[in-house]
Amino acid sequence: MTKPGTYDCSPSNVRVLMKAYWSPTGWHQTPALPDEATFEKMKSAGIMFANDGLRSHDDWVARARAAAQRLTLREVRDGFLASLTNRRLDLRSALSSYIIARSLPDHPYEVTAALSRCPVCDVAAQSSADLNILNFERFKWGGVRKLDIGYIAFDLEQFERAPKLKPSEADQTLGSEIFAFIQSCPPSTTPTQLAQALKMLPGNKDERTSFIDTLGIVEILKAPEHSGFLTRFVPSAERNLPNRHYVEDGYPVCWWTAANGVSTMALLEVLALES
Repeated sequence: MTKPGTYDCSPSNVRVLMKAYWSPTGWHQTPALPDEATFEKMKSAGIMFANDGLRSHDDWVARARAAAQRLTLREVRDGFLASLTNRRLDLRSALSSYIIARSLPDHPYEVTAALSRCPVCDVAAQSSADLNILNFERFKWGGVRKLDIGYIAFDLEQFERAPKLKPSEADQTLGSEIFAFIQSCPPSTTPTQLAQALKMLPGNKDERTSFIDTLGIVEILKAPEHSGFLTRFVPSAERNLPNRHYVEDGYPVCWWTAANGVSTMALLEVLALES
């Protein structure tokens, strides 16, 4: 039974959300939203939402910062670890969102001649978000738009309402095994290759790619000279990408290879795991 104030992520409800955007062949070209009665039921369950209106840059920033202040690292750590064996990807998503939002500075939107978006956080002066698509991505992959402040604000607000789980002994063991495996990979291993190889983590390659992106953001996987967000907020202007035709992985893990190893300090600080 769902506690008051939490959303109901029973499999039948999540299936409705999944079917609205995803088919056996991938994304629907046009969302297949449920009928009105089912949609209202999903809204009551906290799984789907009415369209969100335009919000200002300052509103998105304030929401993200406030949500992070209401949470603790222990809470989001537990959610992340508890997701490892059971694939509660809505719990996994919040770790990177929290690490980013807690260091996000309070700053005004500054108009510049060269940029149409904020040079600090990459948010436009006014923007809207499709909350149903964002929630779909949370449940499907553990988040995709990990550096997007609108997603971060929504993700953390939803995590507050999520039915929580505590990490089990199996979760802790699997976490340690994952990082031991990463440390054993050939030095040339890229994040894309790691996502293919990390089959001990239940789920598919896209879920593992999202998992690895999170590890870069929180600096457990860190490349020299390309900072994550563990100790400071990285302005959008500093998030350089490798100079190649196609960059599959997000900043900053796109710069990492297994030669950089695992940061034992960040692993202990963020996940309370020893390498």
